[in-house]
Amino acid sequence: MAIHNATKLLPLTNQTKLTLTITLTLTNIITVISEATTKLSEAVHGTVNNLQCAKVAQAMLSAVSEKLNASTKQLADIRHEKKIDEKRRKLEWTAADKKRTAGSVVSHTMSDPAAKK
Repeated sequence: MAIHNATKLLPLTNQTKLTLTITLTLTNIITVISEATTKLSEAVHGTVNNLQCAKVAQAMLSAVSEKLNASTKQLADIRHEKKIDEKRRKLEWTAADKKRTAGSVVSHTMSDPAAKK
């Protein structure tokens, strides 16, 4: 009988939730671009009403373009925020390490009998 270590699932941060939402949006955008490409191909090859199909594809691509630009900007903002958070955490860890080191040096000199003389 195997023993499985249960791993705790951490709650998703707002950034992670937003990233997942944007990723889903980008997946949908790819689907729409694929459909628009098919419609343009049909229009070029004359298998359907050329003008009507081309107009539909153009409308689809225009709508997707706006969503793509907005999603890309949101993703860039999230990445920028993550970098700032990482830098802040590193600075906090460095400051905490310096305090611990300074406190350690002070406590050793206070308890050292040779230092009291």
